Amino acid sequence: MTLRVGIVSAAWGTQAHLPAWRAVPDIEVVGICTAHRHTAEAAAAQHEIPLPFWNAQAMAQHPEIDIVDVGTRPSYRLDMCATALAAGKHVYSGIPFAADLQAARALHDAADAAGTIAVVDAYSEHFACFRLAEELLGEGKLGEIQSVVGRLELSLFDRPTSSFPYNWFHNATFGASALRNLGSHLLHLMVHLVGPVAEVAGTPAQFLRRWDFVDAPGGLDVGVADTAVAAVRFDSGAIGILTTAWAGAAAQGFYLEIAGNRGRLVFQAPMMPSAESRILFGPSGGTLEEITVPERLSVREGVDMPSAWPGDPRGAMARSFWLMTRAIRGEGDARPDFRRAYHVQAIIEAVHRSGDGAGWVRMKDLST
Repeated sequence: MTLRVGIVSAAWGTQAHLPAWRAVPDIEVVGICTAHRHTAEAAAAQHEIPLPFWNAQAMAQHPEIDIVDVGTRPSYRLDMCATALAAGKHVYSGIPFAADLQAARALHDAADAAGTIAVVDAYSEHFACFRLAEELLGEGKLGEIQSVVGRLELSLFDRPTSSFPYNWFHNATFGASALRNLGSHLLHLMVHLVGPVAEVAGTPAQFLRRWDFVDAPGGLDVGVADTAVAAVRFDSGAIGILTTAWAGAAAQGFYLEIAGNRGRLVFQAPMMPSAESRILFGPSGGTLEEITVPERLSVREGVDMPSAWPGDPRGAMARSFWLMTRAIRGEGDARPDFRRAYHVQAIIEAVHRSGDGAGWVRMKDLST
């Protein structure tokens, strides 16, 4: 059975999602949606996609589309995803999951009510290096997990340019921030590998009030947090630290350390988590040494999407898409689903509430 996909976004949607979908067997991308008719028709012609749309709700309800891939700004996605779910479609949605916790809860509930497959674009866990981490944790190589350190710090807006396609991040109404964007990617990995979070204490912070362009006159007034730090306590009892920043000078990228009473795992990458992430493992009584991902994990079941550049996310996306299509056919589970996405959004909301003076915020007490 061929599953038919419609993509909302002709930017990153055609650069990354489109080739990743086309790498999955029995998938046909039949629709592309942008905000305007002329851009939709141009994108459809350029990428040989038969159905152009300039209204996402029309795409979501179209009878010849089975899966709607929604990659727009967080504040726009609630209505698009909700319409698709109500129409019985399967949904692949970007992260941050939503602009706020209320919208996240609405999406979670809509997916539950629809009974269709709903997945979010936190694709990092599908890289082979993190699949190896799953195996090592499952084999008890780290023993009882005691502490976790997660860092995702980039220099995206350290020297901002006028042509950067994500300059819309400056506007808080769109649902972006260093914690919401980078923190979502980091938290999905932490929760996937270590388990749910029980309580959080931390704060977001804004240090830059304006982005002055280095390549052209002018700039943008900024209304979003560019940095965040939080302490977390997992349901398992493990404790952790999370830091994010997107305007840091000489930022070092991605770092994740998971320590137990039998061993320690460390992941490092110069930007986002990627297939090229360095992995180090040290057993109790030993030292950290770099390890190599086994070839069997580098072969992507069901898809063929090798990296075309360092940090290329499309292979992990394609595996996420492939698992989603298998789940649609009743052959397994898709992940990360909207349930986990809501949990991650709730952690982010808890950091904001903690920063407003709430102290430690227990997840079970968090309400919309």
